[in-house]
Amino acid sequence: MPQPPFSTATALALTAFGLATPTHAGLLVHLPYDGDAANGGSLGAAHDGSLEGDAAFAPGRLGQGVAFDGSGDYASHGGPPLSGDAARTVSAWIRTAPASGGLRSISTFGDNGNGAKFDFDIDAANGGHLEIGIGNGRTDGAGGPGVNDGAWHLVAVTLPAGGDRDDFRFFIDGAFAADSAGNSNDPVATAAGGLFYVGSAANSPGFQSFDGTVDDLAIWDEVLTDDELAAAHAVAVSALAYDAGDFAALKAVHDAGAGAAVIDDTLQWTYATGLQGGAGVTGAAPNFTVVLDAAAGTGAVSEAAPDPDSDGDGLLDVWEQQHFNDLDETGGGDPDGDGR
Repeated sequence: MPQPPFSTATALALTAFGLATPTHAGLLVHLPYDGDAANGGSLGAAHDGSLEGDAAFAPGRLGQGVAFDGSGDYASHGGPPLSGDAARTVSAWIRTAPASGGLRSISTFGDNGNGAKFDFDIDAANGGHLEIGIGNGRTDGAGGPGVNDGAWHLVAVTLPAGGDRDDFRFFIDGAFAADSAGNSNDPVATAAGGLFYVGSAANSPGFQSFDGTVDDLAIWDEVLTDDELAAAHAVAVSALAYDAGDFAALKAVHDAGAGAAVIDDTLQWTYATGLQGGAGVTGAAPNFTVVLDAAAGTGAVSEAAPDPDSDGDGLLDVWEQQHFNDLDETGGGDPDGDGR
């Protein structure tokens, strides 16, 4: 979705109903690519981007994505959102089919020095598996089964804080696929002064250009758990059709063990315990259950969202209560429109 997971209106509505409003700085970058290249993550406009070359918006897995033709086009998004050996999770929905052409970069940040870049790649010529290139070192052959089959896949890679080249873990469609154990322990030292591209490697703009479509790219400053990555995939492919920003709202409620989040103005999610089954989503609107920690039996449950304008006058109830201590005003009582 193009908007951040928590709007001012949502925060006001939650406050009106006596609910805590969760936030989650962990989602640094969220690129829904729904008609623009804006960043919906916590780092904001610093990572808004532009499409370069022949890159163009096209149908994605969740709304729109960006189509790349493999011939030097890319999206540019400012500087690196993370640096050094900081913990991270990078994920994206991708669709690609080429079985030749060598490495194809989903995204990168940093620069091309030793250990200084973070290329998230597909090795199209060798089975289409996932790889990480860090500059003078790669996780060759580490990334599990191929994803260059023309179908949509949610791909992800994690790195713990202080990790090196043998500490990556790869996920495909919410399931653990492979790790990079057995590679050398070359340090990860992502450059803070480099760049951030989607559809290109760090070597130069358009290098290892992606051939296919990228949608809903997300970068977190933490390692998402196996259950969280399974749930992120499940809520995306379910009737909810939630993107990474929406999932961040669910995760914030779960991490806090309290509070609530309203998503898409339709469902209100609250923390839940005593849940059964594996990580994922069950139920039907408006009563869904998302398990985020199967071992603990915890997650979030939904119900129909409360109406933030219960009297239908076009003004948020909480705004009317704040300014007039009642719900008797009409639109004429809000000439500057700040209560709408």
